[in-house]
Amino acid sequence: LTVAMCGIQVCYAVQVGHGSASLEMLGMPTHLVSIAWLAGPLSGMIVQPLIGVMSDKCTSRLGRRRPFIIAGCVLTASALLLFSNAGPLGRMLGDGRDALTAGSVDESSSSSSRGLLLGVVGFFFLDFSIQAIQGPLRTLLTDIVPEHQHAQGNAYFALMVGVGNLLGSWLGALDLEKVLRVPAKWHVDNTQVLFALAALVLCSTVALCVAFSD
Repeated sequence: LTVAMCGIQVCYAVQVGHGSASLEMLGMPTHLVSIAWLAGPLSGMIVQPLIGVMSDKCTSRLGRRRPFIIAGCVLTASALLLFSNAGPLGRMLGDGRDALTAGSVDESSSSSSRGLLLGVVGFFFLDFSIQAIQGPLRTLLTDIVPEHQHAQGNAYFALMVGVGNLLGSWLGALDLEKVLRVPAKWHVDNTQVLFALAALVLCSTVALCVAFSD
């Protein structure tokens, strides 16, 4: 049950470690990057109470919490991939062409507005979708674990938070392109590999949680 918290914290760790730098690379002014981090407090204020009320009324055969955990996992994985691929997607949508059309020869001056927009959307989407997992996951503990084991369950949650942060930070420090021997023809950078790996860890841990939390 608690292993899914490890996957959540891996996602948080890679976002904290690489989020600001990625936004700046997409063209966001440094003094505005802090505004993007409002996504965390906002998502906690809005999503967790809303998901809590909705899950209390859920009548799915999977239970009240699992549908939201699964949906949140899918959305979080999608947000991780969107954020880490915002630059390439922006170029596919036309970033850089405006400057070239205007005759600029300075590649750094090329417009990256589309990529930045996708990055900001992915960044906010990531925080909001993680909350959709975290709230129901903690509530699932109280739903299925006997009351006398709640303290032990919360202790395991705390342990998984530490393990997830450690794992995410460690992965973020590696040159994953070399470690995983990513083929050059894929044309992906280390951040794309890292966020894809975080999505894989999240999906794996949530799958274990949903499958064995009876």
